[in-house]
Amino acid sequence: MAKSSTLSGLSKLLPEIEPVEGYTSTLLSDLILINQIPAPTFHEVQRATFVKQRLEEFGLKEVRMDSVGNVCAEISAGKVDSGAVLICANLDTDLGPEENIFVSIDEEMALGAGVARNGLGVAGLVALAEMITKDEISIKRDVILAATVAQEGEGHSRGIREVAARYRDRATFAICIQGLGLQRIGHRSDARFGFEVRCTARRDDRWHASAESRAIGCLSDVLLELYSIPLPKRAETTLNIFEIGGGARSSMKADAVLRGELTASDDVIVDKLDKILRSKVQKVAEATQQSVTLHPTGRFRHGGLSKSHALVRKAVEVHSLLGLEAILGVHGRDGSVLSETGIPTLTVGLSTGGFLEDGTEYVDIPPIASGLRKVLLLAMSAKGRDVRKARSESASGAGRNE
Repeated sequence: MAKSSTLSGLSKLLPEIEPVEGYTSTLLSDLILINQIPAPTFHEVQRATFVKQRLEEFGLKEVRMDSVGNVCAEISAGKVDSGAVLICANLDTDLGPEENIFVSIDEEMALGAGVARNGLGVAGLVALAEMITKDEISIKRDVILAATVAQEGEGHSRGIREVAARYRDRATFAICIQGLGLQRIGHRSDARFGFEVRCTARRDDRWHASAESRAIGCLSDVLLELYSIPLPKRAETTLNIFEIGGGARSSMKADAVLRGELTASDDVIVDKLDKILRSKVQKVAEATQQSVTLHPTGRFRHGGLSKSHALVRKAVEVHSLLGLEAILGVHGRDGSVLSETGIPTLTVGLSTGGFLEDGTEYVDIPPIASGLRKVLLLAMSAKGRDVRKARSESASGAGRNE
């Protein structure tokens, strides 16, 4: 009966967000323009400038680019001590400058490298700002919008860390927007250690071995050592190597690089494996007499909100109202940072999609309206007492075993 009553209360909000359908075409236009502005990590300024201009077009007065390049805007609810909901999406991509980022649109799909990483998320953030300002959707608390930089790789999530530090005392809770994952509700963070191993080798005139071949051979030794590390069967422990490639090279030296991540549901395990991993890299450096170095690219602590928490239950109820399956899971990088900072956070996706057989990245267009409704309903319906409890739980690290 209680659940039926809650859904009934949520359904009363649906007429207020009915205009969502009318913003899909504008969102797709923004998606094309945003996605076709290159934004590799540390080079997001053009994309950030475009987003800032779009937000200013809606009449928002509190729009600024901060010291690290994030674009932040505020929409006031006009109430004292109403708290704020922070809604964010990352601007940068892991695509290189050589990638073709042209976007094509048909009735069912938007196709192009980067549309789901995170072109749609940023376009959705802009669309939400326009809906809230033009249609006067009643959020009943201040809204802080943040398009963040430097999430990927060596960016170490610098952008979202700056946002978390600035707004942690004002943000009652946060919603991180991703392009994909329409059914997913990220509410917890795994312990994670991201790393990069770089092998720099010089030409060996005695053996006439090229610097490039020596660097690759050195990297192969590193891989063998890493995969020899025994992983605990408990705590969902994984070691993922997700990128291997060459770096700068000359006639005398060359770099070979691999990037990976350790994950587990236990911080102690990740800390121990971190030390083992470093010792393995050092072993290869000593054996090959080459420069082999490990550089951390991110460390996230295990924590977040429990499955039974009121804020998570509210997200499940919103999914039910919209006819979406609710799949509970882990945050991405931004959600992990906010959660670790003590801001109760949910990570949600706006649509479905993936990669076609030929490798083309795509997002499905019809579900986008449901994704936008989901974010609006979460921002509108989370009750103050639930959110305050969520903040207390997030700060104490509750739910770590769920």
